[in-house]
Amino acid sequence: MNSYLVDVAVSDHRLHLHEYGIWRLLPRIRQPRDSRPQTYPTLQYAKSRIKAAESFLAWLAQRDTPLAKATQADVEEFITQNPQLLGAMEPFLRWTTRTRKTRKLSCRKQRIDQPMLAITSEERCQLLRRLLHDGSLDLADRVMGAIILTYAAPLTKTLMIRTDDIRITDNDDDVDVHLRLGATELRLPPLLDQLVVQHLRQDRLPHVGAAIVTGPWLFPGMKAGQPLSHARAGVRLRRLGLRPGPARSRALLHLAARIEAPLLAQALGITPRTAVRWSDLAGRTYSGYVARVVRTTPDRQKTEVSSSARSPRPC
Repeated sequence: MNSYLVDVAVSDHRLHLHEYGIWRLLPRIRQPRDSRPQTYPTLQYAKSRIKAAESFLAWLAQRDTPLAKATQADVEEFITQNPQLLGAMEPFLRWTTRTRKTRKLSCRKQRIDQPMLAITSEERCQLLRRLLHDGSLDLADRVMGAIILTYAAPLTKTLMIRTDDIRITDNDDDVDVHLRLGATELRLPPLLDQLVVQHLRQDRLPHVGAAIVTGPWLFPGMKAGQPLSHARAGVRLRRLGLRPGPARSRALLHLAARIEAPLLAQALGITPRTAVRWSDLAGRTYSGYVARVVRTTPDRQKTEVSSSARSPRPC
């Protein structure tokens, strides 16, 4: 951060940005999250917010306006000219308001009632079929992408999957593979369960791009004991034509059309509010589920939750 601030011409701006980075952003970077290592987006989070704050200060300087005299009208005009900085600016303005460096300023994001879907259902199915059947692709990439396309898991959460999050049960002629993403174990569908077993049991000989030490992670990274980085995983998936964000949105819509919102939230580890929004978008009414639960006994409700953990057909 200090190397970046050297290029900031105005000394007052350097001081503001230094204090913002030390007292607001640095604790966020160092704060552990669920006792798991921070990911690449954590550092990118801090960089983007420092750069957004510097851009705002430089814009104020061009108008001969010190930070202490900035108004809400200034903020709105700056955001109008730089809409891509809206999200990155909000933490800085909250910090300046709390530390009384400015009057009360904010740049709240406009609420988007419905998410944007960048890929079609057919495109998702084609990608999933390719990952499940194309043996020429890297096995780890196939498993990673298939989990996103099947269970709508965010890339960061997918990379945080540990080997002990997977339970394999041997049957007479086959194996059952269960994955825990939320409060309920999910039984993996055919083909995906075989890919996961192969990925866990394969001999990982050292080669370029391979993990040095496997450790507890399903997708180990280059550093010993660390999962695969978010940036590296994103590059590998995009080479396959899979963009994690749009792919997850389409997968979540697919699941919301087939699973009740409360069960979806429990199985995937998402908030009930998010599950209800996606159910509404998929055209699945929540009121019918509430009425049915009221009529059923606790034992039957437990059976319903257990049966929902069995994954619907991927396509």
